[in-house]
Amino acid sequence: MKNWIVALALSIGVTATAFHAHAQPILEGAQELGISGFIDFDTPNKTEFRLSGQYGIFVMDYLQVGPRVSVFDNDVYTAWKIGGFAEYNFDTGTPWVPFVGAGLNIAGIDVATGAGGEDNTGLSLTLSGGGKYFLTEQVALSSALNFELATAKLYPARRRVKDTDWNVEVGLRFFF
Repeated sequence: MKNWIVALALSIGVTATAFHAHAQPILEGAQELGISGFIDFDTPNKTEFRLSGQYGIFVMDYLQVGPRVSVFDNDVYTAWKIGGFAEYNFDTGTPWVPFVGAGLNIAGIDVATGAGGEDNTGLSLTLSGGGKYFLTEQVALSSALNFELATAKLYPARRRVKDTDWNVEVGLRFFF
């Protein structure tokens, strides 16, 4: 698995260097569609996947707001999250655009009966920081470090469910 991660990182680096597009200023009225996720066919819980999507409208220069949806599933846990987010982007005049964000969500988890069978629903707060690297003027590779805090135990961990979570998310953003 580590070899795949190294190969992916190298291919992203080579692709980013080859295209080297400068980011256009992200101005009021622009729209962004974001997608991220992963699938792993060989985990202790068989096949595992996570998929997230978001749609944002820039309500003022560099500030976007919009809805976000996420799903996670394996043979033990099924989790979902739906809510809204806000993200502020910093113009650096380069292809790199750092951002900070926050989100408020309604989330739930269903734990299989053999693994404790605990189902929870609650509110979650997401705080994030990351960056976008523009491959072209309309497409950016994104990565973010997220911290999530919930009112219930909503996040799968080793042999338990927690009310906090740290995760790294990698995806693509499309601008129009």
